[in-house]
Amino acid sequence: MRPLAARAVCIISAVLSAALLLVCAHGENDDEAVGDAVGAADADARELDIGVAADDTACDVKVLTDGAEKTYTALASGSSVTVTSADGTPIGSLYVIFDRVYGDWTLSGVDGEGKTHTVGCGGDMFLHEYVDVKGELGGEFASVTMTFAGGDVSLSELYAFSAGNVPDWVQIWKPPCARADLMLATTHVDDEQLFFAGVLPYYAGERGYAVQVVYFTDPFKYHDRPHEQLNGLWTVGVRNYPVCGDVVDEYSESLKDAYAIEGKHGLTKDDMVRFQVEMIRRFRPHVVVGHDFNGEYGHGQHMINCETLTEALPLAADASYDAESAEKYGVWDVPKTYIHLWGENEIVVDWDVPLDALGGRTAFEMTQEGFRCHKSQHWTWFYGWIYGKNGKTISKATDIKTYSPCKYGLYRTNVGVDTGEVADMFENIPQSYAEIDRAEMESMAAAEASKAAEESSRAESAREESRRVAEEEKERARAESAAQTPGSAETEQERGRGGCASAFAASGAVCVIAVSVAAVSAVGAKKKR
Repeated sequence: MRPLAARAVCIISAVLSAALLLVCAHGENDDEAVGDAVGAADADARELDIGVAADDTACDVKVLTDGAEKTYTALASGSSVTVTSADGTPIGSLYVIFDRVYGDWTLSGVDGEGKTHTVGCGGDMFLHEYVDVKGELGGEFASVTMTFAGGDVSLSELYAFSAGNVPDWVQIWKPPCARADLMLATTHVDDEQLFFAGVLPYYAGERGYAVQVVYFTDPFKYHDRPHEQLNGLWTVGVRNYPVCGDVVDEYSESLKDAYAIEGKHGLTKDDMVRFQVEMIRRFRPHVVVGHDFNGEYGHGQHMINCETLTEALPLAADASYDAESAEKYGVWDVPKTYIHLWGENEIVVDWDVPLDALGGRTAFEMTQEGFRCHKSQHWTWFYGWIYGKNGKTISKATDIKTYSPCKYGLYRTNVGVDTGEVADMFENIPQSYAEIDRAEMESMAAAEASKAAEESSRAESAREESRRVAEEEKERARAESAAQTPGSAETEQERGRGGCASAFAASGAVCVIAVSVAAVSAVGAKKKR
């Protein structure tokens, strides 16, 4: 290698080595930065001490931080509530507990440059609403303002947290299911934790199915029970927000009395059947679970829920019934319907098996935790029924002999009867909706990949054809060039020979001249002698 080239290579190598060291150092810094970011994202949020101020002087702001969901305060339409972090820590998220479902409201904050950031909230109409302040407002704010311009509002509690993962008790609800694997048609808030004990923790928590809870009655007759409802559902693993009907919650001891009571409130049996049909069509469940025909302990509203539900099953598949909901949701024939304590095609479900997703607890134990949220009902006989009494503790679902939460009957099916080999409500249901969606996505991806491969193959064939045509054109041009006339070729040869002759002639002339000069020079030399 030449000396200059060698020196150039050495210089280039030195530069590349230095660059590599810089890149490595930068990469290490990036890894540290990414690690710091991940650590921040994984950090637990801290509940903040907050100050609360309202521009409506009638608002008792003290109840908004008293930790009691059954207390509440009202604000007039257009009022605002400002939440301020006591120590100046930026508010990462808010958890708003309404006393009554509200609707659209706005959240705003002013940044360090005096610019106001605003975002709309409340669109899902959740009674318990989580707001990602940092993500939604796009910045850090030690103080934020809630404005309620859509009418009077009633609030129960306000919580604020720093950035990070909020505690598990903060409810971040998803909307009601677009399609439900299982629809539980319960009557009152707490029935889902009592007579259907085990169903929700197992199918929603352990199996991860899309579970939709539909309540026949309206819980907002009370101020505490709607909160107990949501807290209990969240505890047992339900994440899709529940739906409630318009039936007024009143006790009755027979079908006749129950229908008469609702009639006084303006609801007919047809209204209730139509509600059941709409719910079935809306959620398109694979499995529906309903109350005992005898109302478990004889509650008339349990009875009418069961009766109107079972009458709705064939109607939901009939496009001529309730054209409005048929047009909105389509019709649906429920594959399987189970009725509590139904004596035919009976299954006895084991809710006492420890489950991985529940941290080793059983579905029944999780339901017991769920019912603990229903504090307003702990004075009733239900408490002893699910936890035990007279010194005898209930620790398993099988300990309950009356109105057993383990016993169901397959009331209706279009996918065949249960074999009895497994006590699973989803026997003969081959896939959940999530599995169906996943299979469809995989099929679409495979189809797209096949299409891309075909297009690539066609493109390569086109390129190959283009190369072949180009080569043929080159060959044709060479052939045409070689096929020129012989005379033209001889002329070129002659030109070549002529050129050579001229060269020889010129050389000869030079030689003659050189000889002549030499001769003259010799003659001149002789004369001098």
